[in-house]
Amino acid sequence: MSQSDYNFNTYKETVRRIAPLTDLDCDMFIPHLKIKQYTKGSNFVAEGQISNEIGFISKGAFRIYYLVDGKEVNGNFFLKMSLL
Repeated sequence: MSQSDYNFNTYKETVRRIAPLTDLDCDMFIPHLKIKQYTKGSNFVAEGQISNEIGFISKGAFRIYYLVDGKEVNGNFFLKMSLL
């Protein structure tokens, strides 16, 4: 099994925990999934932007934060197997 097959299968299992999808349902959306890699310090979405994407974390972590008087304030953390 390739790394992308593993990631898509893991994503499918995770989504099925929150929505009762059949194999046919999953087969319809899997071709539209893309693997993107983010480096430390890069943003999934920046302040003021609206994202039309859903993220799935297969490795690593993401942090949501906002700025108050120029200081970063943590909002939430998302770890492996989380949806963004």
